[in-house]
Amino acid sequence: RIAITDGTKGGDFFSSYSYFAANCLGSFVMGLMNGIPDLKKKTPGFHQGVTVGYCGCFTTFSSWIYAIVKAPSPDVGAVEFLTGMSMPFISWLFGNDIGAAFVDLTKDHKPWITDKAWYLIDQALVVFPYVFTALLFPLIATQGVFPPASVYASLLSPLGAIPRWISSTYLNSLWPQFPLGTFVANVLAVAFDGILMGAAPGNTFAGYCITGIGGSWSTVSSFVNDTFNLYRKHWQGERSVAKNKFWVYWYLTASVGISLAIAAIVHACTK
Repeated sequence: RIAITDGTKGGDFFSSYSYFAANCLGSFVMGLMNGIPDLKKKTPGFHQGVTVGYCGCFTTFSSWIYAIVKAPSPDVGAVEFLTGMSMPFISWLFGNDIGAAFVDLTKDHKPWITDKAWYLIDQALVVFPYVFTALLFPLIATQGVFPPASVYASLLSPLGAIPRWISSTYLNSLWPQFPLGTFVANVLAVAFDGILMGAAPGNTFAGYCITGIGGSWSTVSSFVNDTFNLYRKHWQGERSVAKNKFWVYWYLTASVGISLAIAAIVHACTK
């Protein structure tokens, strides 16, 4: 996410909408993973690692919210808002359709991998990121592949990803009509970024925390995934389409509206 964000800032379009690419790519992968149900059944650890861990950290809700509020002009802010409320959803759908098409094309084929082999693959894929990270960060730090700021922010990112995983795991199931865990994670991340912006404006370490912790604490991909799950779900005993869809729009409005309100207050106080 950091590399894509930094790498696209030099362009005519992405210089303003720098979180656009990362949020779309992460949402695409999230949709793809959820379009292949067998992956969750046969490799639960890998599936959760990619969706909650990788996609959740790859996308950032809080940075997008502040990009809207701190836009150089109202028209740039409006486009930031509209693209953020549309393109990640389209990307998720595209990925989900590709996954569903793959399942449909291979449904009549004999399974290539046995269940036992899937279990071993899942265990290997769960262990792999630890080994990869242990080798990658020293290489990056010593070879100067990425600037130190990116490395420090990346090292701090688990401090945001873990609270998000905890809240989504234990809170999302409490209220089936409203994914409370993702909502809480996104709102708290926006507040966290705002506190640092107000308390330590321009501070280098605060910038690392905002990019690493705040960016990984909040998530666009899970926000998009939750929205589609709500949209497709029909509540028991509720036959009214309006009642079924009400929760979708309530979740969208509450998540974005409250976050924008917090960011606007912070921006007004730190001008």
